[in-house]
Amino acid sequence: MRRSRALWLVAAVLPASSGPVLAQSDSRLTLFGVSDVGIRRTDNGGARQTTLSADGNTPSRFGLRGTEDLGGGLWSGFWLEAGFDPSTGQPASPGKFFNRRSTVSLGDNTWGELRLGRDYTPTFQGYVLYDPFFTSGVGAAFNVLAGPALSNGSGAMTTVRADNAVQWLSPPGWGGFNGQVMVAPSEGVPASDYRGARVGYAKGPLDASASWGSTHVPGGRYRIGTVGATYRIEALKLSAFGISTAFAGRREWLRLVGASYVVGAGEIRLSLAVKDARGAGTDGNDARQFALGYVHNLSRRTALYTTASWLRNRAASASVVAIGTSVVAGQPSRGLEFGVRHAF
Repeated sequence: MRRSRALWLVAAVLPASSGPVLAQSDSRLTLFGVSDVGIRRTDNGGARQTTLSADGNTPSRFGLRGTEDLGGGLWSGFWLEAGFDPSTGQPASPGKFFNRRSTVSLGDNTWGELRLGRDYTPTFQGYVLYDPFFTSGVGAAFNVLAGPALSNGSGAMTTVRADNAVQWLSPPGWGGFNGQVMVAPSEGVPASDYRGARVGYAKGPLDASASWGSTHVPGGRYRIGTVGATYRIEALKLSAFGISTAFAGRREWLRLVGASYVVGAGEIRLSLAVKDARGAGTDGNDARQFALGYVHNLSRRTALYTTASWLRNRAASASVVAIGTSVVAGQPSRGLEFGVRHAF
């Protein structure tokens, strides 16, 4: 009954020309999303601010995805996903409606998937799954690298996603081994081309991977490499990863150790992230963040959460625990948030 209602809802909002697609018995179409709103309190060197956040536990988004079985192990699919801010109703990226992902795929159960369009880069995939906070909220590990830009001052636009991407992803059934390769031309937009790959192994309690990527930017080439792993011991999951970025003689390293522990309907999360900067006058511009959080699942789709984080800057480092805020170089940044997340 739920599937039937979902299909009627989608049919009502899509053009009539999509009707034959919905009628295919071997096709699947899903409307999905997350609405996450929290109350966030930040203290950046004494400058205090209280706001509503849209990503304390996971970024708010909605989307459509679908697949069609073409027979003989061959399939096709699409994925359209847009971020939004529930506190204002505004899109997360006014310039890109489906800013989170917009892809079309042709896959084979033996040879893997060819995926075209805007998507996460292999290097982002190389660390996001190893952060206990999944790079969301005041506990996100990349806060110590001055937010999700991660570009080491290069202006690279490919640290999370890439436009115009051509990507191959390995099929299941390789004995736990997996991988992906991405090539994305700039199409005339500076600092937006990308070349990268990721290789991994996920079987039993272990999930590990390594990745590398590069982007041409004005003044040189931005490079990034990652290595990370998680290991599960019953209710306890241990996490660790490292990121190295390089541009114009500057290098930054981010190292994280963390853990999550399932307690009944809840999960305790904690992490320690450390940034080390060197070269081109950046020596000593380091930062360190400790984060502690708890997520309580009221149901399979609804959860309450809270996170606290403490970030210490050194020298000229000016990292903050929340995007959209700022701090005087060398001053600390702290954050506390409470929120509710509902998935549909």
